[in-house]
Amino acid sequence: MTFKVSSRRQEKVHKFISKDSSFRVSTVVATHVVDEMRSILNTYPIATVALGRSMIGCLLMAAHQKEGHSVGLYFRGSGPLGLIFAEGTYDGACRAYTANPQLELPPRNGLLDISGAVGHGLLEVVRGVSYANQLHSGTVIIKSGEIAEDIAFYLQQSQQIPAVVAAGVEIDQYGLVRGAGGLLVELFPGAKDNVIEKIEASVKSAGSLSKLVSGGGTAEDIVHEFIKGFDLEKLPHDYSIRYECRCSNEKVKNALLLLGPDELQSMVQDNEDIEASCDFCGRIYVIPLAEVRELQQESHKRSLN
Repeated sequence: MTFKVSSRRQEKVHKFISKDSSFRVSTVVATHVVDEMRSILNTYPIATVALGRSMIGCLLMAAHQKEGHSVGLYFRGSGPLGLIFAEGTYDGACRAYTANPQLELPPRNGLLDISGAVGHGLLEVVRGVSYANQLHSGTVIIKSGEIAEDIAFYLQQSQQIPAVVAAGVEIDQYGLVRGAGGLLVELFPGAKDNVIEKIEASVKSAGSLSKLVSGGGTAEDIVHEFIKGFDLEKLPHDYSIRYECRCSNEKVKNALLLLGPDELQSMVQDNEDIEASCDFCGRIYVIPLAEVRELQQESHKRSLN
């Protein structure tokens, strides 16, 4: 099931490379996509920010991959937000999930306690082509729980890529998304040692990325404000970002098959249709009792092999 991007703005990931070939940059304004995710999953502010930052990170990382590739983030932290999953593809599709979308916590220093919500644990990053079973994963500790810093830590530790990552989501008093955007800078091998320090200093002095976006800033504005003192060349990347769910009736049936013959037999004995909902988009699927019986028989045959 696909949810279309609002016609108010066709948001895209914008890609750049430094003219001295020392680093590459991707930026995105994702306000409407993140707010669409909030509406679909009915997330409260903490989950909206955590999932929004994660989706932004996935979109930026995926844009640096090859066509057809995707990037998935799995935050398995000890905090009350539970599992956080986000995925983005090279061509701009993204989705997200958390086990506790309506989580509320007291503010910390006047701000949403994203770090406390995520907690300590592990971040797994999965990259590659899922339909071809060509996936590669790497796992690091969750360094801060603030999402962007954890992504940068993964790139440094698992991929040996010095990187700067910024991702911001600003929420209004009603819990709606006022602004969401991000920046990813990755150094190429052979870059001078002072390049990353210069970029980090530029990003630090630029101020709030989410406020820039909520004030009407574009992806190009993010580059101009956060990457100063470098000559950049823009690269083609003509894909509109969108919240997209890949659920289907067939996938629900496959999931039921995985339950095994005994569990399916128990469902058949209840003599009722099976109702299932998608965690990513909330779509309800109803599997008629007759089809559940067929699935039970198929599962039983497989168990005999």
